[in-house]
Amino acid sequence: MDDETAEIELLQQNLNKTRQISKRMTNIDKTLEKIDDVATREEDLSAEESLILRGPQAGQLHLYKEAVERLNANIAFKAGESAEIAKIADLVETGAKRLVQLYTKIVAEGSSGPTPTSDRINTSLLSLPSTFTPTLLPTLTPIVKFLRGMPIPATHPSHPAAQGIARTLMDAQRGFSDMRGNWCVKCLDAQGKRLVVRAGTSDVDPLQTGREFGEWVEIILATADLVQRRRWRSDEFLADIKLAALPTAVGKGGVNVNADVSTKVLDFTVETVKYISKIPEVEGAVSAALLALGDGNWKMGEGIQVGQKSKGGDAGGDESENVVLEHFIHDVIQTTITSLQTISRPPSRRPAFGAVFLLNNVAYLRAFLPAALLAPPTVELVQSNFRTAKAGYFDSNFTPLMQAISDAPLSSTSNTSSSLTSLGGGGKSGQVKDKFARFYELFEEVVERHRMGRLLDEEGVERERKVVEEEVVRIVVESFRRFCVKAGGKGKNTQKYIKKTPDDIEAEIRSLF
Repeated sequence: MDDETAEIELLQQNLNKTRQISKRMTNIDKTLEKIDDVATREEDLSAEESLILRGPQAGQLHLYKEAVERLNANIAFKAGESAEIAKIADLVETGAKRLVQLYTKIVAEGSSGPTPTSDRINTSLLSLPSTFTPTLLPTLTPIVKFLRGMPIPATHPSHPAAQGIARTLMDAQRGFSDMRGNWCVKCLDAQGKRLVVRAGTSDVDPLQTGREFGEWVEIILATADLVQRRRWRSDEFLADIKLAALPTAVGKGGVNVNADVSTKVLDFTVETVKYISKIPEVEGAVSAALLALGDGNWKMGEGIQVGQKSKGGDAGGDESENVVLEHFIHDVIQTTITSLQTISRPPSRRPAFGAVFLLNNVAYLRAFLPAALLAPPTVELVQSNFRTAKAGYFDSNFTPLMQAISDAPLSSTSNTSSSLTSLGGGGKSGQVKDKFARFYELFEEVVERHRMGRLLDEEGVERERKVVEEEVVRIVVESFRRFCVKAGGKGKNTQKYIKKTPDDIEAEIRSLF
């Protein structure tokens, strides 16, 4: 029996050793697999790196794009491997730069050399000097299509190479506009000079010169028309203004996560002023286009039926171009103000800051819109909204101040009021003390709010700023002065409650403007 027990123990020991050896062998196998995997990945990455650094070769653009796409896909599967992700992101950014270099090279090739002569240009929009030759488009088009799909912050905010790629693409756009703009000017200018030289030659048929001059003028007009159509999209401009009024991100309780204290003049307010200010430069074309569209039909999507006239023209029913243009400008300004009112309300803005924001933007419109282009109803629209914005600003910022020093007793729900009443011992003296304390507390909040969100600090709105400043001083300081005089007759110790005199309050208010 003892022999059997000893044999079993020996077998058990051997079994344990065998298990340990098997476990170690398994670990060794896994380690070898991991080493092979890492080595393979390093080889693959080295191969991709070599291809990316060489840049796209002739006839192998598809291979280059596939390599960039594979590297992009690898970033999504390398979570936690920050060093490797950074290396791959650098390769992706380098790939984008190499493609942009090829793109710029092709654009430069298409924007250099001898300018086309009259027999190589016709009046079709497709053959304007702003277009590329058919031989370059097959190479350029796939590059542009691929670059448009590259990760940038707007589409891939977490991509490590997005910022660098966005900068590269912006540089490419600037280079494109410079090269193609100069090329278009060069083409049109050279053709005009050739015509002038030919016209001065006696052995040239005048009729042929006249025909060539007519073709050149048609190209100039077609180019100008193309530029004008890109600039003037009345319905799109109105839509852009409305889209700017939509809330962005909404958090808990329906509060916009970007609901902040921003009171600055928005970009689309400035763009509205620029847009209207440029109308005189192309007034004839704009008026004709609006008249052809129909009065009010630029407001499609607001219940206006296309082809219907929403506003009358003159007494005979015929619309003049001036009337239609006035209506259009009125609608642009009205849409802008409506959008500003939407943005100024919660959840986009906090009430007090929203009032300052609205006043700043409406005051900017009032100060910078060209008065010569505004019809009387439009002027009244701007003035009325300025008065409304000003009243909203007074109400949200200074009405609580006026209530604090009014004849009505302070609200019993006010923590400050209740605590101060207990300190003052109640009665008229306690009420006066509470009112002074509450006024100063609210005034400090107003001052702090104005330091965070500046009021009417844009250049050019000095007149509007002065109007608001004087009204605030007149309302607040005079009311506080009367309260101090009235409170002084109710007790001998009133002066000890006055931490700031009316003159101090006035000086501090004026410092806000």
